[in-house]
Amino acid sequence: MIIANGTIERKNKVAMGIDPATGYPIVPKAVTWGEPIPCQYVAAKHDWLRQVGGEHYTEASYDIYIEEQPFDAEQVRLRDRYGNLVGDYSIIQVKPLQAVCELLIKV
Repeated sequence: MIIANGTIERKNKVAMGIDPATGYPIVPKAVTWGEPIPCQYVAAKHDWLRQVGGEHYTEASYDIYIEEQPFDAEQVRLRDRYGNLVGDYSIIQVKPLQAVCELLIKV
């Protein structure tokens, strides 16, 4: 059982085909997001002091827990319990936690 403190949404990708001139995939014009899935997220790494070329930025990665279900997304949007956007992230790993019937998603 998770104690939800936010939601995630899957990024839906629509194949637009291949550009015959370049041979590369055509980038979709619109991005859609799936239904919100309740989750519990914890900051695995959060560093406000990162710096590149004199510019500061925040580096963050999260461990996200959801109830066990089929999950095949490549990217997710993470929101807090109030609906505020935490960020859009690429998924690094999805690991089933069989003892508690949950999935651990590392972003």
